Amino acid sequence: MFGEIDSLISIIERLRKFLGGRSRSSLGEMVSTRIVNVCEAHGIHRNQIPRVFGLGLSVYDVASDARFLRKVDEDLIVAIAAKIGVKRDWLEGASSKIYPTYAFYKQPELFRSFLLDKLEGAEDISGVLLFPEEGGRLYGALLLLQETAGYLDGQPFYKYHLCDNWSHEYWKARAYLTACIAICWKNGVYVQGRFVPGKMIEDLEDAEGIIKFGEDGIYSIRGRRWHCEDMVSSPEVFLSAVGPENENYGVIEALKYWIELHDKGFMDDGFNDSAARSRFVDRLNQII
Repeated sequence: MFGEIDSLISIIERLRKFLGGRSRSSLGEMVSTRIVNVCEAHGIHRNQIPRVFGLGLSVYDVASDARFLRKVDEDLIVAIAAKIGVKRDWLEGASSKIYPTYAFYKQPELFRSFLLDKLEGAEDISGVLLFPEEGGRLYGALLLLQETAGYLDGQPFYKYHLCDNWSHEYWKARAYLTACIAICWKNGVYVQGRFVPGKMIEDLEDAEGIIKFGEDGIYSIRGRRWHCEDMVSSPEVFLSAVGPENENYGVIEALKYWIELHDKGFMDDGFNDSAARSRFVDRLNQII
């Protein structure tokens, strides 16, 4: 009997933890609560919401979630979604996915257009390329772009753009990912590399948790640093951890694809390294 009671308690406890760990939208979270939570995570205190968004709001209006809810309208929801970079349907409680995600595999031209569009209205954009520290293909890579959305008393607050779906150890994906890094650097978007736990990447890709990097943004991410821009110019860095497949097929095709994308203009990182192509050709000739 006591064993059955213990078992029941265990089930209840697991259920409580499961529900408690989920977004509270399914449990009736108010739209105003969501707005306050995401604003504060992105560097805008509750009392600063009127200053950032205006729309006739006062500090008194946002003093409590219940009072704030009376002031929430379509104009405010649209403004917050645009300013913070979150999905409108999440703010409205209709979706569990907080942030939009973008996939640019096989689409470097589309990525270039996307980046230039963001740069047109942005004060500053920087990035971090996250690789899983575990290795293997269980986790993919994530290119996370950070855009300065505004300033409060000289302190920036940010919005984030999640570029996912990178099977970085697959040769073709590595080539396209490298092209995207080159496009970033060419356009003044400086991307650093970090090795982090794969679960962190997975959680960010799910986009169902509020990003809480704090005032340092992506620079608060801990992990072994690496120079991802070197994939554009160094065959050794480019090929690092690429799956070789049978008879080095993956390595050979990766090098061929780098050369192909280079010849199409996608490996121009702005450093004018005229010898880069020769290094990749030489590396390829050493193998075949």
